[in-house]
Amino acid sequence: MSDNEQTPDKEGLSTRFKITIPQLKNVTFKTCDGLDSEVEVRMIAEGGRMGAPRTARGRQLVSRISFSHGMVSPEASGSSAKTIFDWYQEVCDSSKPLEKKTISITIEDPGGGKIAGWKILNAWPCRWRGPLLSSEMNRLTIEQICFAHEGIEAQ
Repeated sequence: MSDNEQTPDKEGLSTRFKITIPQLKNVTFKTCDGLDSEVEVRMIAEGGRMGAPRTARGRQLVSRISFSHGMVSPEASGSSAKTIFDWYQEVCDSSKPLEKKTISITIEDPGGGKIAGWKILNAWPCRWRGPLLSSEMNRLTIEQICFAHEGIEAQ
């Protein structure tokens, strides 16, 4: 489970979010992007009808979800548990079965009360991006991990 805090914005609110991934400990993320879903719009052109086509709903489309966080050594994080990169490497090994997990994302108010939450169903890491490395920069090294999934549910 992860705790993420940002400084208060102009309205005096702060955003806290928790990400829980089963079997992964001490995972803290700086950003979460891609909480996105839409229903495909199918256009139906009817013979003899010259006006606008009719529309019908198609399948649900979901975006990949990406998380980014600062890189720290396992010793510094206090964890010797499996990392997201370990999970990603297992996904890359086609001789192993694809391990999918349900990821929980919870938004909390400054007092720790739940504002909203989602379950990301049957997620698995499909892309890893390492940090930008430059000897001229003095900043936190950030890695990004993207997840494919099979849907989002409110919780």
